[in-house]
Amino acid sequence: MSSVYLSDCFIFTLTEMRSLFFLLTVTLLNIFVSFAQVQLPYSHEMLNLLRMADEFSADHLERKNRAVIWALENRVPVRMESADGRVIELQYLDDRMLPVYYETRNKGAAFTTGANELNP
Repeated sequence: MSSVYLSDCFIFTLTEMRSLFFLLTVTLLNIFVSFAQVQLPYSHEMLNLLRMADEFSADHLERKNRAVIWALENRVPVRMESADGRVIELQYLDDRMLPVYYETRNKGAAFTTGANELNP
């Protein structure tokens, strides 16, 4: 009966095993990175949110267009700029057919953030 030595059981040397381990690690890392970059299909909830966003956007655009037509027919300003830099713009007509305007007050914010230095 012949003796079996531990060194006879291994096919690879220690250096070869380290190289193999390194190659295996790099290969697995590449597989994980490539899977991370695959865009998964949207979930049902996400599709529902996207559909709702499209509906709200279309509704807002329709209401704004109706308000602009009404303003032009009734000689009501659609957009106004005040002397202090505020912008007031017609958005829609409410349930009583009264115009609803949105007003921006960004002059102070531009000064605070330094945006006025970029584009005075």
